[in-house]
Amino acid sequence: MPAPAPSPQQLDRPALERAVEAALGTVLDPCSIAAANPLSLPDMGLIQRWDYDPATRMLSVVLIVTSPACFLVEDMIDGIRRSLEGLDAVDAVHVEVDAAARWTPDMVSPAGQASLERRRAHARRRLGLRPQQWREASPGAATRARSTAAPRPAAS
Repeated sequence: MPAPAPSPQQLDRPALERAVEAALGTVLDPCSIAAANPLSLPDMGLIQRWDYDPATRMLSVVLIVTSPACFLVEDMIDGIRRSLEGLDAVDAVHVEVDAAARWTPDMVSPAGQASLERRRAHARRRLGLRPQQWREASPGAATRARSTAAPRPAAS
């Protein structure tokens, strides 16, 4: 039998907020994993908001995605549910995707931005890349490269 719902006076809202934020922080954005720089959904700025109803012990989360064509949204929803259903004060989790909201890179948290910058700096050092190094090429380099390329076979 589930524990009785806490009254609003009994609910320790700051503790619940810490627990929810910690749980959501364990859910990683699948695309950031694929890019070899895993960031949590909150760090990516994908959790728009959440709310808790102590009467029903339901936690509702509003998620946004980086692209309307995101095909991994169900994986993110499942991860959110799994992470939050284990919290003591939560009996049910509802996740809604706000299809009208548009994600922009400035929504990434400061911690997420720092992680991305560390990854970029590491890649630049490892690969010897510099920002806009293409500008250092001689003015006709791109034209010469195209003119010396093997000719395309004629269409038959």
